Amino acid sequence: MKGKTQTIDFIEYISKPMEKDDIILLYRINNIIPERSELYLDFTHSLFDIIRTTYLGDDVMDDKSIKDHFNWCWNNTILSFKKEKIYFDDSSELYIYFSTLFLESFYDETDKTDTNINRLLEFWKVLFTYSTKKTKAEIESFIDLYKLFDKSLLN
Repeated sequence: MKGKTQTIDFIEYISKPMEKDDIILLYRINNIIPERSELYLDFTHSLFDIIRTTYLGDDVMDDKSIKDHFNWCWNNTILSFKKEKIYFDDSSELYIYFSTLFLESFYDETDKTDTNINRLLEFWKVLFTYSTKKTKAEIESFIDLYKLFDKSLLN
């Protein structure tokens, strides 16, 4: 019986949207600011866009050139935000998070069609959009990533 209860709890954790009041309370507890959430989404979209539009293709890129490509995209994203007087630490945990994420969900992915890539972009939109309903799993992911961004944002 314990295993069945854990399974049901897990399914609810990843699929059942939380109540709006509970989400707002978690945002307040964790100092989530809507404008920063938008900024972090903009950063993510900028990084994703430059990676996607400048990637030369699987037949051209080897492991070293993929790492170089990601670093170039990361540095260009950081630089474009610097031009707007928004400074991110370029050697932070955030870099590690995104380099791992893009290696697994983009570079190593065989299906790089727009349809597949747009699903990943939609995930980011849902995750960072302050007012959307979220599951407990999405809220936890959002808060963890938001805190990584906060640590990386330089004043």
